[in-house]
Amino acid sequence: MAKHLLSNIEYLFKYKQPTQQRSQIPSLSLNCSNPKSSNQKLSESKLLRKPTLNPLPPELRILCKNCEDLIPIDLIESHSRTCLCISESLLILESFTSLDQINFRLKKLEKCLMEMTEKIILKPGDKSYVSILLRLCQKISELNYGEDRKNEETLRSLSSLLITFRGSLTLKIYADRLKSLAHDQKLALKEAKNANLEELRNKALDFQKALNNAVSLGLKSQELNKKIDEITSELESLTSENTVISSTTTQEMEDSLMQIENFENININSQQRFFYSLCIAEKMKSPSKSKLHNISIQKLYNKAIALKIRIENWQKWIEESFKSPDFFIEKVPRPKARKSTRKHHYFETIIEE
Repeated sequence: MAKHLLSNIEYLFKYKQPTQQRSQIPSLSLNCSNPKSSNQKLSESKLLRKPTLNPLPPELRILCKNCEDLIPIDLIESHSRTCLCISESLLILESFTSLDQINFRLKKLEKCLMEMTEKIILKPGDKSYVSILLRLCQKISELNYGEDRKNEETLRSLSSLLITFRGSLTLKIYADRLKSLAHDQKLALKEAKNANLEELRNKALDFQKALNNAVSLGLKSQELNKKIDEITSELESLTSENTVISSTTTQEMEDSLMQIENFENININSQQRFFYSLCIAEKMKSPSKSKLHNISIQKLYNKAIALKIRIENWQKWIEESFKSPDFFIEKVPRPKARKSTRKHHYFETIIEE
């Protein structure tokens, strides 16, 4: 009886593992079927697609390196068939100075801008830009030796124009070219100035050698004065052709030449004239606002005579004296202050606490 009861309740103590029921997940086969193949198709379609390029403006002209002309876009192909090498006019131009070459290119750009205003209908904003570029182009082409300040002003104007530029692409390219030509002109002016300075120094050395030879040979006073006049005229011709040395202005150069003429009108000997020309040449090397322009040449000459400095050592002694010029500078008398006849009025100041 007991065994029968145990057999009936035995099944209650046996462990049964619960059956797992799978949750039904909706199928995503339609949306996620083979994603690699779809991405590959998209990349291939992007590669096969042709890039969209913005067309160049039809009024733009391209620079030809063989003839230095600005060629319209629609004529480039025909021009490239005929212009195959450097033209003869350009070869001749290379023998000229760098300033002449820059002016030649400026004239080409100016002509292109003029034709742009005559043949093309421009927007109101572009018209104002063209007029500005034409004015700057003419201003740059009219610059001469010694006008470095005007060149700097033009470069600053072009830089500010390009920073705030709102015109067409064609005018932007022309403005960049004009700025490049203005920068080349700045370098050419500096190079020409240095060359003129070197030439003036060589003339001063020739002047000194000629005087030393004349003194050593014991030439007559008339022959000596004639030789000095020849070299002095060469020095004056160098300074009168807009060949300004350092930052000395044209007006100061004219003042120096007037001083030479006034000095020559005085009955003085040849040595003083030679000493004076050396001092003038040394003054022209200094900046325009330098105190060296106030040096008394007569004091320098008297000091050189008192120290018994030889003529062949004058140039070196003058250069050393210009390094410490305080003793030789002429003091300009100050204007006397006028006595005021008005009575002084004194006002009380009230301080509020």
